[in-house]
Amino acid sequence: MVKNGRITVMVRPSKSSSSNNNIRRQRIHPTRPTSLYFDWSLKPMTIWLQLFGIQPPIINKDEKNHRFMLLIPVTIIFYLLTVGCNAFVMSQTKWIVETRKYTSITQDWNSIINQVNYCFLTTTTHSALVFASYFMSWNRLTDLLQRLEQCGQFDNSHYKKFRRIFQIGSCFVSIEIAIQLVETLIDRLWISGVVTSLPTPHVVFSALNVVSLIFPYLGSILFCSLGWMASVMFQIMAEEIDSAKLDSNDCCLMVTTSFIDGWRRRYFLIVEFVDEINRHFGFILLVITASEFVRMTNSSFHLLTEFLGQHWTFSTILVAVDYIKQTIGFCFLVYVPSRIYREANDVIRKLRVTEANDFSLQNQMRFLAEEMIHSLPSITPMGMIHVNLQLIPTLMGTTLTYLIILCQFQSLETIDNKT
Repeated sequence: MVKNGRITVMVRPSKSSSSNNNIRRQRIHPTRPTSLYFDWSLKPMTIWLQLFGIQPPIINKDEKNHRFMLLIPVTIIFYLLTVGCNAFVMSQTKWIVETRKYTSITQDWNSIINQVNYCFLTTTTHSALVFASYFMSWNRLTDLLQRLEQCGQFDNSHYKKFRRIFQIGSCFVSIEIAIQLVETLIDRLWISGVVTSLPTPHVVFSALNVVSLIFPYLGSILFCSLGWMASVMFQIMAEEIDSAKLDSNDCCLMVTTSFIDGWRRRYFLIVEFVDEINRHFGFILLVITASEFVRMTNSSFHLLTEFLGQHWTFSTILVAVDYIKQTIGFCFLVYVPSRIYREANDVIRKLRVTEANDFSLQNQMRFLAEEMIHSLPSITPMGMIHVNLQLIPTLMGTTLTYLIILCQFQSLETIDNKT
């Protein structure tokens, strides 16, 4: 029965209901037999990581060591490609500005900063992924996944749910590669006319430079997929606690100390898993956040000047589409940490409304809830910022401030030209 919105959990069932309790206990806190595992769930994303020379987080040590030597040549090729193309593009910054034929120095500098931001983003995120996969080897991350796997609290349906997360992430990688390919063909080869009017090195490097943009997306999507999986783990745990209540026949669940210890162990394992996600992806998130601010300011100013000057072309439309796409992607990136926090908080809320008629067990559950409150997971890249939905209005306000400053520079330059 439920009193005052709180779930009452009986401790000692009657003999007549012991068989029903055993069935319920197996459903609520079992050691679930399963033929699936985390490596299988992560497989859709690990394939993409390996294609671009990034060693994926794999629990199976033998498979990891076998693929290590095979991936090194691919890693070297893609890293040299990223660094080489970015170095070439930076050396051609003056030429790129001249070919775009902007009417003001403010627009020229805006274009230069955009190019520097692009090169910085792609080079640093690629370097961070290589460092995390080869030098850190995802060790703590995979160790925690293995410990969660060994808890025996996830069955085949859970592993299938985890796999769907990474399948969706893999689809987004495929879509992004297709979009970048189309934009390159249309903008750089057709609209700019580089095939006919520019030397071959410019054609090759301007096209290949787009390949490096896949690494920020790989890092972002891998972070979102792992973070979403962590939130689903909290969700599964909350459902398990929520199911600890009396049924219509007054057959009650026998809550024991081992149940509470299992909840405590699993909760803090998931929290530790989130902390490792933060440690491995902290630098990447910091770089992406800083780069996103520069990109939003740059693109907003570019679109505003094109709109006011009535110079809307197909290339401008591509910039607008890319602006919307990346803004939506960044919003989803900051939503994932907020979802992790919400689901963890939901576990605590459901634990608090669960009562046992044994004073000792009730105290244990109360102390566990207090422990959980002081250990709520969060994503704080290198301890500098909190990545959550509250970051969006801050970013928008800062972008608007710098956009106004750029418009003032543009207007002063226009007045000087007239005089």
